[in-house]
Amino acid sequence: MSTPINAVNPSKKNNILGNVFHLFYPDVNTSFLFDRDLTDPIIWGSKNVVMTNLKNIDKLSEMLTEDSKIVVFSYIMTGDGYHRKQTYNGLVSGIGAHILRV
Repeated sequence: MSTPINAVNPSKKNNILGNVFHLFYPDVNTSFLFDRDLTDPIIWGSKNVVMTNLKNIDKLSEMLTEDSKIVVFSYIMTGDGYHRKQTYNGLVSGIGAHILRV
């Protein structure tokens, strides 16, 4: 099993579109976070690194604060492709307590 390469997309820093995010888990060790632009990830790599950055998404965006309401759709990979497993609809500050951990 290889270790995922962790990265924050420099083109997305302070350029995040909207307040809706898509969190993909292709396997048990890796995740990808997208905004509404599903062609260019914000963060990718180890699911722990991605989750830490998601909890601090307000620091990557000029438009979001700790008190901003966001929506995070979480998807896991199955034999039939990605399936949505959870929708988080709440404040940036509440992500850590409520988001799905695969």
